[in-house]
Amino acid sequence: MLSFFDPISFIHGLTTRERNALKHFDIATVGDLLSFMPRRYDDYTNILPIADVLNDVAVTIRVHVKEISQAPTFRKRFAIIRAIVFDASGEIKVTWFNQPWLLKQLKKGDEIFISGIVTNRERYGR
Repeated sequence: MLSFFDPISFIHGLTTRERNALKHFDIATVGDLLSFMPRRYDDYTNILPIADVLNDVAVTIRVHVKEISQAPTFRKRFAIIRAIVFDASGEIKVTWFNQPWLLKQLKKGDEIFISGIVTNRERYGR
């Protein structure tokens, strides 16, 4: 069993990359790792209807996909995925950057949860 003062090298399964990342944050012992606080905490439990979301505020919404497509870009190997999603209170456009797999994963009518910061909110009536 590991103790508070054991070096992180005693932790089985850490890759060299992970050890270097811990070293970057001056984490040398198991105690340092247990005492390390995250720089932010995201709360996904407060689910809002689209009608209640505000600009520049992090929100989580539960929606259905109305349409989804890939927007054209001038850069190769860069994807912009745009969708219109809706709930009982309205619709909103969403954009994902560099996640082309979403086109295969999400289909019209799928119910999804989306979290992020709303910017340039465009309202659509129902």
